[in-house]
Amino acid sequence: EMCIRDRVSTQSTGCLLLIVERQMRASTLIFALLISSIALVTAEVYFAETFDKNWESRWVKAYPKKAENADGEWGWSAGKFYNDAEKDKGLQTTQDAKFYTISAEFPKEFSNRGKDLIIQYTVKFEQNIDCGGGYLKIYPASLDQENMNSESEYNIMFGPDICGSSTRRVHVIFSHNGKNHLIKKEIRPETDEFTHIYRLVVKPDNTYEVYIDGDKKESGSLEEDWDILPPKQIKDPNAHKPSDWVDEKEIADP
Repeated sequence: EMCIRDRVSTQSTGCLLLIVERQMRASTLIFALLISSIALVTAEVYFAETFDKNWESRWVKAYPKKAENADGEWGWSAGKFYNDAEKDKGLQTTQDAKFYTISAEFPKEFSNRGKDLIIQYTVKFEQNIDCGGGYLKIYPASLDQENMNSESEYNIMFGPDICGSSTRRVHVIFSHNGKNHLIKKEIRPETDEFTHIYRLVVKPDNTYEVYIDGDKKESGSLEEDWDILPPKQIKDPNAHKPSDWVDEKEIADP
């Protein structure tokens, strides 16, 4: 549940997670994923995934482009270069110009009210990517995992999106009342072939931070950097200039 009232705040309960739902080239690999919250000196992990040999028992694949034969098949690999061939395995997109959709359920309902919410994962684009995204989404618990598609309602979207030279940005999108709100600032993603860590932090004081490889790339206010709340001032549609209004700055004293 995303709660946005007189202030901008977030609360998530019993949601689902999606990784990669864009048409993209092989090979993109996602190795580790963590969603947690921190309050004072305590931390609770809501979701953690290292993609061990039992990963398929936790994840549900969807094929929204089946009719067009445009869905790709997931692989499980450490990629072309790695530190440990087994421990470094992760999800891999295996076919060029295909769509990839997969999700996993949170073990239990949770709320980040009054806590820092942290979403973090690693991704590697092993090819010189032409067009694709390695982003994730947080969905409400009502999501139909087997039939999910790009139109499925979500709460948060975060991660890199690259298409040619015109689209190169890290998406940070919050959904409110059925409308998706994209961050107004432009955050540039990494575009090389190495593994990178993307982290989003949403704080209870309505501020946020975006990190790539531990370096802060952007931060600010949810209220200022998204057009979620209505403007504080709007023009009165009924206001009009009086018919006897004088536009001259100076007039002779009669």
